[in-house]
Amino acid sequence: MRIGHVEIGGVRYPLTMSTRAMMQLEADGYNLNDLKGEAINVTFFVKMLHAMMVAGNRLEKRGGGNPPTVPAMDDLIDIIEPEEMEKITDQLMAVVDGDRNVEAIPPKK
Repeated sequence: MRIGHVEIGGVRYPLTMSTRAMMQLEADGYNLNDLKGEAINVTFFVKMLHAMMVAGNRLEKRGGGNPPTVPAMDDLIDIIEPEEMEKITDQLMAVVDGDRNVEAIPPKK
């Protein structure tokens, strides 16, 4: 699973590129191939960001953490400042393009 963080409005949220996030994007009519070699459309970007924030929140809670509450989609649209878009895009894409964090199970003897 690809894991990272994004800072929006001074709050640090966990991000995860997970099956859940990809399913949400697919349900909204998008897929990760939409990112290949093109500028990200703002609607796709915000939906992807929100899906990854929700997945990151769930993962961190399952690990015993106490992540900040993910804003509702409408609130997220309102709190992202245009000046933050480039930084947020870099943080999001680092998770999408990053190495997977895989826990190996020891071989059976």
